[in-house]
Amino acid sequence: MTDSVTLFTYFYIATVSVFGFGALFFALRLTRITGLFRGWVLIIVASAFIMLQAIVAFVELVVFLPESKLAMVIELAGVPFFTFTSFGIATSIVLFSAMYDLFRAFKRQ
Repeated sequence: MTDSVTLFTYFYIATVSVFGFGALFFALRLTRITGLFRGWVLIIVASAFIMLQAIVAFVELVVFLPESKLAMVIELAGVPFFTFTSFGIATSIVLFSAMYDLFRAFKRQ
């Protein structure tokens, strides 16, 4: 049976993937409104890399790392493991919020 730490890890990485996908979705929708230029392309590429990194991490955890080893790694690393990896979810949330806000602002005009 999975323990709460393992479930939290799965949830965390899935959340990063969802926010990364949302940021990428709204960035691509913005290109239809504003057109393509270097700034948007770089934001789209950054969003795609964040989403791809989260998906690869999730697949690695689910396929290649059994739950017992994952729990052991988390137990050994402890709180710093989640503290240092929280930048990924923060970046995903900020990118998603920015793209959604920009999409709403440009759609109104």
